[in-house]
Amino acid sequence: MDAQLDNLKATIARLQVLYFVLFGASLVLLVTRWSTVVWAITLGSAVVTRLYRGSLVNKYNAMLAQGREVPLV
Repeated sequence: MDAQLDNLKATIARLQVLYFVLFGASLVLLVTRWSTVVWAITLGSAVVTRLYRGSLVNKYNAMLAQGREVPLV
């Protein structure tokens, strides 16, 4: 179970980085007014990434509730 928790925690960390990259890219595209469609896609992808990461955090916390560690925020 520890390997599964470590894998889940690493995936959550990667998704957090991906979220920041997508959100930052959407802000750059918005400021430069490069393309509304590309901006919408990057912002939408950031939102989907954030929602998926949230579901993984909930799963991680549920797994920990059965165990011994403190929840990941």
